[in-house]
Amino acid sequence: RAMEYYHRAIACNPNFAQPLNNLGVLYTMAGQAQLALEALQRAVTVAPTYAVAHNNLGVLLRDTGDIEHAFTSYRDCVRHSPNDRHAEQNYLLALNYVRSGE
Repeated sequence: RAMEYYHRAIACNPNFAQPLNNLGVLYTMAGQAQLALEALQRAVTVAPTYAVAHNNLGVLLRDTGDIEHAFTSYRDCVRHSPNDRHAEQNYLLALNYVRSGE
């Protein structure tokens, strides 16, 4: 049901980054990586300083194997929100993926 409300909010304002981000997270949780990617990329495009969306995009990219772009998203998150512990932790987790060859 949350997806329905996020779609409604986006229909009212296609540049509303928060529901785009939240929709991306829901799609990620539902295993719909392409839809999640589209929503999260739109969120960071319409609100380039929205750190949470950069972090969530990084998580999706990491989980789909695009570690290089995940690092970029985490760095963007930290640049816009220097005290964001989640981005720092996710960055370190992505480094572990690289080191372990996953």
